[in-house]
Amino acid sequence: MLRSVIRRSWLRSTLYGVLACAPLVAGCTGSSDPASDWERDHAKGLEARQAGRYAEAESRLAAALKAAERFKPDDPRLLTTLTDLIDLYDAQGKHSEIEPLLRRVLTVTEQTQGQSHPQAAGVLHKLAKLNHRLGEYGEAESFYRRALAIDDKALGPTHPDTLVLVHEYAALLRETNRADEADTFLAARAKTNKGTAPLPICPD
Repeated sequence: MLRSVIRRSWLRSTLYGVLACAPLVAGCTGSSDPASDWERDHAKGLEARQAGRYAEAESRLAAALKAAERFKPDDPRLLTTLTDLIDLYDAQGKHSEIEPLLRRVLTVTEQTQGQSHPQAAGVLHKLAKLNHRLGEYGEAESFYRRALAIDDKALGPTHPDTLVLVHEYAALLRETNRADEADTFLAARAKTNKGTAPLPICPD
C-alpha cells in the first residue's frame, strides 16, 4: 500500500511538472502559424485603419509585418504589408516613419525584380519625393537621378513616368537656387528627345 501511495504521488508530481512546462515548450518551438497570424493581423489592421483607429491599425500591421518576415523574401505579403504601413503613416502625416519602410521596399524590389527594373525606379521616385518634401535636397537629388537613369533605359526618355521625373528634378534644381542648371538640364533633354513624340498617359 505504501508503494502504491508513493507511486500515485510521483505520478501527480510528474504530471504537474509536464503541465507547467507545456506553455514554455510551445513558446520556444514557435508553434504559431505565421500565415494565419499574418492573415488575422493584416485584416484587422486594414479594418482598424478604415474605421480611423490608427493606433490599433499600426499595432496590427506591425504584427502582420513580423509574421510576413518569416516568409520567403519574395513572398508578396511582405511588400503588401510594408506598403499598407506606408499608406497608414502617410495618412497620419508621419513622414519620418515612411523612409525606413520605403528603403526596405526598395531592397526587396531590387532583390526580386533587379536593380534596373522600372518597379525599383518607382520606389526610388517615392523616396525622392519624400525627401524633397522634407527638405532633404541632397538625398532627394540622388534618388531622382537614380530613378531617372533606370527609366531612361527601361521605359525611354519620352515615357510619361520619365517625363514626370524630369520635371520634378528640374523643380528641385530651381528650389536649390540652381535655375541655370535646371535650364541646361531641360534644354539637353529637349534636344535629346527632339522628333520623338511623348507616349500618351494611360488612365489607371
